[in-house]
Amino acid sequence: MKIALLDMDGTLTPHALGMAMLGSEGATKLVNPAVMKDLGRLYQDAQTSVVGMYSLYEKYAQALAGRPESVMQELAEEVWQREKGSMYPHAKPLIDTLHLAGYHTLLVSGSPDEIVRLVARDLGVHAGCGTRLVRTEGQYTGRLELAPALPGGKKAVLEEVVQPGAVDWNVAYALGNSWPDIEVLNRAGLSLLFEPDPYIREAARWFGIRQATRRTVLEQTRELLSGSLAGAACDDGGQER
Repeated sequence: MKIALLDMDGTLTPHALGMAMLGSEGATKLVNPAVMKDLGRLYQDAQTSVVGMYSLYEKYAQALAGRPESVMQELAEEVWQREKGSMYPHAKPLIDTLHLAGYHTLLVSGSPDEIVRLVARDLGVHAGCGTRLVRTEGQYTGRLELAPALPGGKKAVLEEVVQPGAVDWNVAYALGNSWPDIEVLNRAGLSLLFEPDPYIREAARWFGIRQATRRTVLEQTRELLSGSLAGAACDDGGQER
């Protein structure tokens, strides 16, 4: 299977949609201001610290304990309707290019699963997966079920979505911008690191991962997929359409 693993926050969107959710007025129904402040501080720590990343997601899960998932779903819809206009211009053309080249697209993000699935739906991505909390009878329990932004998280998502051994990593495509993406970017045969912070940029150079910007990512993707795109331009008889 030819699979394309796409990051969302900072790669297809200018900022983290999860933080946009928690910073919205509707979030006051879910999280009190003091906890919101703690989450904001932990989010900053998480940018450069794995320990900070674990603390952020544990605090997030605990903050929603006992809350109904329906309220979170409503909040995700509200925020996405407001934020969808800020998507990078390359987002939809990039996904269309991947589909034309025969790729199964998967949007994976550390933002809440409730909003990641909405983004995947509207962009036409085959599947979307974000941070998922354990639920019992429609309420969050305060425990994490899946956190793609934590070490090994994106690999866990892939194992959940496709059969083990089904991915052809030689032609797998990956696009991301942060530390959690490096593991997948380094493994995929066709990968791009999108506008990374300086310390991540150095790691990418060490691994030999190509880098892209919002001005070049679509062109570079088409270059990486040129063989598949050429094949898609021909019909079964080998004649160009």
